[in-house]
Amino acid sequence: MVRVVFFVLLMLNLLAAAGLAGMLGSHRGKGEPERLTNQLRPDAIRLVAPDRLPPEAGGPEPESMPAADVPEEAAPPEPEPVAESARLPDESSPMPSATVPVPVPRACVRFVELTDQVSEALTAMAGGFDGPLEVADSAELRPSSYWVHVPPLENMSAAEGKVREIRGQGVRDLFILQEEGPFQFAISLGLFKTESSAKLHLRRLEARGVSGGVITARGKMIHRLEIRGPVDALATLASDSAASFEDLEREPCEP
Repeated sequence: MVRVVFFVLLMLNLLAAAGLAGMLGSHRGKGEPERLTNQLRPDAIRLVAPDRLPPEAGGPEPESMPAADVPEEAAPPEPEPVAESARLPDESSPMPSATVPVPVPRACVRFVELTDQVSEALTAMAGGFDGPLEVADSAELRPSSYWVHVPPLENMSAAEGKVREIRGQGVRDLFILQEEGPFQFAISLGLFKTESSAKLHLRRLEARGVSGGVITARGKMIHRLEIRGPVDALATLASDSAASFEDLEREPCEP
């Protein structure tokens, strides 16, 4: 029974193979043109994007790209802040000068042992320069005598009354200054070369009862003049002053 079934199946397979090979009188094609036409079939051709092609048989399925691997479009860089020094100057602000002025060296000269007349003359010369020079004048009295006297009174009548009072106390050597000036109507009681002599005479007068007497030193005012300014102007002043005054003493000082 098994052999019968085997032979039946074998015959069926042979018949099927013969039919597929065209050995049983199957219909033949109409020739090479028809076969090429059937193979091409232009109406059946469709264009498909590469990303939509079906995967190859037996090959691994393409893995989807992680979202993190997809390159993002680079953002434009933020503009860097412009430094204050690189900004354009404001039209309303003044433009800096192209040249920087060089400072002129300064100097100082001190004139010493000056009389009133010479000090006034040098001060006037210093004021004659463009941009007057700085002048500092300090003066001191060089006493040549010491005067004992009663200070100036209000008027001549008051002075005469004081004189009568002093003479009544036994003092005869005195007189009233009548010349106009700071000592007008003063009463002179004596002039001495030294301060000690003047003080001794005043004590003797007070012992007789004379009141109101004082001692005033008399002499010359000696000036010390310090002049400061540009060195070139001071050099000119020193040259001019030396030509105008003999034996003029000068000393350096701090500018």
